[in-house]
Order: sequence, then C-alpha cells, then structure tokens
Amino acid sequence: MTIGRFFLVMFAGFAACFAAGVVLTVAALKPEWSGMFVDAFGDDSLNYIVAFGGLFASLAAFLPTIAIIVIGEVLRLRSVIYYALAFAAMSLFLFAYVSDWSLIAFNVDGHARRQLELMAAAGIVAGFVYWAIAGRTAGGNLVATREQ
Repeated sequence: MTIGRFFLVMFAGFAACFAAGVVLTVAALKPEWSGMFVDAFGDDSLNYIVAFGGLFASLAAFLPTIAIIVIGEVLRLRSVIYYALAFAAMSLFLFAYVSDWSLIAFNVDGHARRQLELMAAAGIVAGFVYWAIAGRTAGGNLVATREQ
C-alpha cells in the first residue's frame, strides 16, 4: 500500500463515518423539524447541528470502521454489497452495545425498531460512501503501473 493509497483510505473512512453521522443527525431531528425555532439561533444553526452530529458520530465509530476497511483492503474486496452489509452490521452492533439491547430478543417494536432501522440505514450509507471513494479499488495502488 502506497502512502497515497493510505491517505485515500483514511479520508474515505472518515467521509463514510461523517455521512453516517449526518444521516443519524438528520433522522433524529426530522420528527421535531416543524417545531424547531431555528431562526432564534441564526440562519446557519441547523447546518452547525448537523455538522456537529456528523463529527461526533464519525469519531465514535472510526475504530470499528478501520477494522472493516483493513479486512476489505487485505482481501481485496471491491463489492459494494460487502461494504454496505459490513458497515450496517457494525452500526447495529455498536447500537446494541451502547444501548444494552439484547441481540437475542429479535422481537422489537415501537421506538427501538425505528432506531434499528436508522442505524442500519446509516451503516449502508457509510458503506456506499466508502466504496464510492476508495472501496472500488481495494487492495490496489493509486497509480497504476504499466507492464512492459
């Protein structure tokens, strides 16, 4: 792995985590969107809230993201399905770990079901963002070498 590839992978990992954080922040704000008085704080306050939520979630999930990225790079997995499913599984596992939700009890309804759906959606978005930036060329170099 070249230095350029390393920086591309790190940037793509951070961008994937940030995209997942933005999805979660917007989804958390959506039910109360009509009742928010954003004008009282300023015109750009919603942008700051979404950016802060994205940064917070990206920092919280960056280490597990690195594990998924390393597996994908070592095995040269270039499938969008791998990244989407791996990031979705990681986000569901992190949610279960943080919220003390039992993975054995699959009978989930109400508010917890919506949270699981949002976490899976955020993971899928993160997987797609990573694949779009760096996962399509997993295991390769940034600069293609010419064979002579």
